[in-house]
Amino acid sequence: MEREEPVNVEAAPPVYGEPEPSGNNTAPEPSRNSTAPDGTAASVKRRRKGPRENLMKRNAAREVAVHLAYELSFTDRTVEALLAERLTAESFASLAEEDPLYAVPPDDLQIRYITRLVTGISGHAAELDGYIEKYAVGWKFSRIPLMASAIMRAAMYEILYMPEIPNAAAVNSAVDIAKKYETPETVKFINGILGSFARQELA
Repeated sequence: MEREEPVNVEAAPPVYGEPEPSGNNTAPEPSRNSTAPDGTAASVKRRRKGPRENLMKRNAAREVAVHLAYELSFTDRTVEALLAERLTAESFASLAEEDPLYAVPPDDLQIRYITRLVTGISGHAAELDGYIEKYAVGWKFSRIPLMASAIMRAAMYEILYMPEIPNAAAVNSAVDIAKKYETPETVKFINGILGSFARQELA
């Protein structure tokens, strides 16, 4: 397995590939009036989600998408059927005890993100696997662990087809996910392939 130095990439932006809000991201929305228990007017403020909270939600969605991409590697179900089954509150609840990632059901933004990413990975599987094999110097694709392949497919799809997500965010997040499921050697392998891919294919 070829070793490369970790790619020096910057942190991901705060939201799901959408433009970063200008100004103070944690500023509350304008106050709205409500009635207190004693009948007097009370000022209620709703807090906007800050950059860190949005980033955590996107990273969770990405990891769920990787799980689904991994499952597509060995299931006969269509991507549409798999998404319909897995992206429900009931499905998340059934998995919550064994994996805290599923403790909270996905919101609408997460569902759209996961659906777009997993559907894209499925539709471009041959292309993405070709890139993996191209940069996995000295390795046959069949020898690469299925989870490692799913992680790299997700990052490559984001880099190629989701330009609103910075390449650095796609690579960094992939490496972070890999650390949870793969050996340190495989993590270096994934980092090396994605770094070479991002540098050479998009040059």
